[in-house]
Amino acid sequence: MSIPKAYQEFLLWTGNGQGLLAGDYHNWGYVASTNRNNALGIMQLAEHSPNLPEDAIVFIIYQGDHSFSFIRSSEGDNPPVHMFLERGDRAEMI
Repeated sequence: MSIPKAYQEFLLWTGNGQGLLAGDYHNWGYVASTNRNNALGIMQLAEHSPNLPEDAIVFIIYQGDHSFSFIRSSEGDNPPVHMFLERGDRAEMI
């Protein structure tokens, strides 16, 4: 999977557990190996049917909120951020 240039730059600043995003959930090793499975689990718990795109890079999961943000590697070097949100009995991908 190719990593968009904007995300590569983000990793240079924060991917080593620095600053605001300190912690395992944001470093590339965790993002590449675990976040996608966790996001799919969140979608399943919310009984949400749309599939997570195959090229999704889930870079943040909001703990306790059952939502996550992702970018798609196929959307260029400065891709838009997409979100999956669960609000009460409603879940949506935006």
